[in-house]
Amino acid sequence: MILSDKTIKDYIASEKIKIFPEFNQADIRPTGIRLHLGSELLIPIEGQTIDLDSNEDIKFERITISEGGFKLKPGQFILGTTFEKFQVPRNIVCHLEGRSTIARIGLSIHCTSGIIDGNFEEA
Repeated sequence: MILSDKTIKDYIASEKIKIFPEFNQADIRPTGIRLHLGSELLIPIEGQTIDLDSNEDIKFERITISEGGFKLKPGQFILGTTFEKFQVPRNIVCHLEGRSTIARIGLSIHCTSGIIDGNFEEA
């Protein structure tokens, strides 16, 4: 079942869904919540050979997005996070999807961990 905006607002008011930090109620959409890109990006260091059998960590450059923004180069891959953090009960599962406005210009989001569930709690 997909929750309506009214139900989402009720769940937030009753703290069944918690969002950190405080957010703008205008970001609640008819069937979801608009999220924002966090301020840090990870860009894989070029030229690495990734051996899936190895325990060696992948090396990334950490970038903080400045007031001027970030320009994504053609073919460039970056990792980002949402600005918002969520806490939901075990009987609610959230799904993260890309924004269609951005997709219309050819930028897509591939989300390998697009599920937010009630089993996760940040330490």
